[in-house]
Amino acid sequence: MRGRTGEPRGVFCWLLVWLVALWPAACMRHRTAGPEAIARSQSGKHRAPPANATGVALKPTGAEGPRNTNAPAPGATVVAPGKAPSVSEAVAPLPVAAQGPLRISITHAIVMALENNPELAVERLNPQILDTYAEEEQAVFDPLLAAMLGHERVRAEDLSSSGTWFDYPTDSVVGEATLAKLFPTGTRLELGALTEVDDASSDGKQLVAARLGMTVSQALLRGAGTQVNLARVREARLDVLASEYEVRGFTEALVALVEQTYWDYVLARRQIEIYEGSIALALQLLQDVQQRAAAGALAASDMAAAEAEVALRRQELVDARSDMARAKALLLGFLNVRRAVAEQRGVEFVGNLV
Repeated sequence: MRGRTGEPRGVFCWLLVWLVALWPAACMRHRTAGPEAIARSQSGKHRAPPANATGVALKPTGAEGPRNTNAPAPGATVVAPGKAPSVSEAVAPLPVAAQGPLRISITHAIVMALENNPELAVERLNPQILDTYAEEEQAVFDPLLAAMLGHERVRAEDLSSSGTWFDYPTDSVVGEATLAKLFPTGTRLELGALTEVDDASSDGKQLVAARLGMTVSQALLRGAGTQVNLARVREARLDVLASEYEVRGFTEALVALVEQTYWDYVLARRQIEIYEGSIALALQLLQDVQQRAAAGALAASDMAAAEAEVALRRQELVDARSDMARAKALLLGFLNVRRAVAEQRGVEFVGNLV
């Protein structure tokens, strides 16, 4: 550009400073209280305490009396203050031997199900997916910053004092920035700044124009009030809250199913031991009947009842082994234990009935 350049540079610097000053305000987001916060404030003390990952309710701080200041026991997991323990930190680590079967207790079975179950992993993604929809609805009230910078050059002709025509360029530079925000009340606020520099004369002089403006508009009928504008946001937040409760219910159902299947396996294993002992007694009874029948103390037809008792005990043993195999297969599916590990090392569920 020709002529004095101090003035346009000062205007551009002023425009740049104004944009930097408005940029933090554009990054701030208007957050509204969701329905869960309203429900929390209305329920107060009637709300149930939160539950951990295993579905066990947690007691509020200070409800257990004075805090124990003793040092932690050796081998105990120490959690940093302010950090909630994870599922794996809540119980002792699973003992893994270099060789032999993998021994799993009822506690470790629950922890493995909560960490490895694929269906639970999918359910945990639903609140995150629905939360993105809530963010999309909330983004309507986010500030919108727009900026524009343009330059134009035009060659023009002018008549000199000597009566001759000569060409000279005409430069125009325009810079504009606007910041707009919609509030839940239906109010729309717009801030704008415009700077234009024209070099439109043949003597090199520049024309500078600057403008600052603010526009405020309020909806009177359509789109007026927070009840209407926040309806979709609250609906999305309710969907997220419902999805979180669904995950909690699915987790509790999974834990209950793992516990039930685990004790079914232990019961079937105990029944196998009982039926094996009953078969031994039935065989001993059959042998006694055969000896007494051979001695003539009993008729040969009395051996049919003893043989039927042996066959019945063997059938019960087969059924118990089938129940134990079915319960073990269900447990391996709930815990998502790899098939290679189950076949190579084997899995043993330890536990006894009281």
